[in-house]
Amino acid sequence: DDFSKSIVSTIDETSDDMMAIAQKYLTGLVNTPSRFLAAEDEFFKQLNYRATAKAELYELAVQKGLKGDEAATFIAEGFNKLTQNGRLYDEKNLLEKADVAARRQKLDPLNTPDMYQTFVRNFMAQNYDEQLANIADVGLGRAREATFTTPLTRDRGAVPGIARSVNSVVQEYQALRFVLPFVRTPANLLDFFFKRMPTDAGSVLFSKTRRELLTNDRAARADFLGRMATGSAMLLSGYGLYASGRLTGSGPRDPSRRQLLEEAGWQPYSILIDGKYVSYRRLDPFAGFLAIIADFNE
Repeated sequence: DDFSKSIVSTIDETSDDMMAIAQKYLTGLVNTPSRFLAAEDEFFKQLNYRATAKAELYELAVQKGLKGDEAATFIAEGFNKLTQNGRLYDEKNLLEKADVAARRQKLDPLNTPDMYQTFVRNFMAQNYDEQLANIADVGLGRAREATFTTPLTRDRGAVPGIARSVNSVVQEYQALRFVLPFVRTPANLLDFFFKRMPTDAGSVLFSKTRRELLTNDRAARADFLGRMATGSAMLLSGYGLYASGRLTGSGPRDPSRRQLLEEAGWQPYSILIDGKYVSYRRLDPFAGFLAIIADFNE
């Protein structure tokens, strides 16, 4: 995690001399912004994870033909399992829980292997639900996607693949953290932009795009078409703003022309609202759609 790696302390917590206390105070002060960012990140992750879990549980209840109180009870019980103890509901975490429960019964894989394995199998049979695990996985994916913290893997495409290599170099040479403190989030923002450009739909020659477009998985196909619709809508909106004279790009390169515009109140990469220019530079990941329209037409 980019945030957790930036929160570093080398202070001896057991020391009580003035220098150590001052260092401890300053370290806490320096790390405060990162802690706030991490808290904000986790808040939106939980928000999206829980919303997705509720939606998926409702859909599963409908598929099972449950209605009324039965459906409500099914959703509530499933949601409780998915959010219990603040840990992800998956096979790995349940196996760890089974191991703890087994050791409380004085069972362990070395001294009582048969009884231990029997206990773990029974525990998993009673507590593990593959459908709930799939819902948890979908929820985790949506939470990461919404906060642009999806792990960088090569199978996700060119941008995450290149960023993964860059991140490996940064991990190996920590001094580069001063130049590239964050890699994953900017890469995911860029990937969000590229995967919603109409050019991605036109690249049907690429096997991954063709699979998404022609797949029998309705959810995957809907996701692909939704991305294309969102990107097209953003580009058309940007063109409408530019055509009406309310969208700016980088502006003229000629210094004298640029100075005249700036003296009149003009500013680059902005939207004219009620006679004032409002910058959209920090409106990522949507700023890219507006900027590319404005720069292309200028």
